[in-house]
Amino acid sequence: MILLNPTGGTIRTDAEGAGYFKAKRGNKLHRDLDFGLPKGIGQNVFSPITGLFVRVSIPEQNDFGISGGIIEGSYATIQMFYFSPIFGLVGKNVRQGQVVGYAQDVGLIHKGCEPHIHFRLLEIDPTIFF
Repeated sequence: MILLNPTGGTIRTDAEGAGYFKAKRGNKLHRDLDFGLPKGIGQNVFSPITGLFVRVSIPEQNDFGISGGIIEGSYATIQMFYFSPIFGLVGKNVRQGQVVGYAQDVGLIHKGCEPHIHFRLLEIDPTIFF
């Protein structure tokens, strides 16, 4: 299985913490990945997999319109936050590498946090490991 980096950026590390999988966050561990934005806020966000763009999600109650989306592929389901999805893609198949939205400024709700796309692997077909 190969996933595409949705931003082309590195994993963020800033005053708010590291964006690596299992990075310490107080008394918890970060369970996902945070990809930095090499081209900044507003840059393209790419689908890491080929699959169905099933819905748009809002990760937190806020006044900033920060949102994201869920893509279901044949071997994995992924969720990404902090981007403005292209709403016309909801309910349609997207290709790996296709632009699915544009990076937002997560600093609006998480002060001091470097702009990034939050990437979560929701489920994976275990047969790909055998």
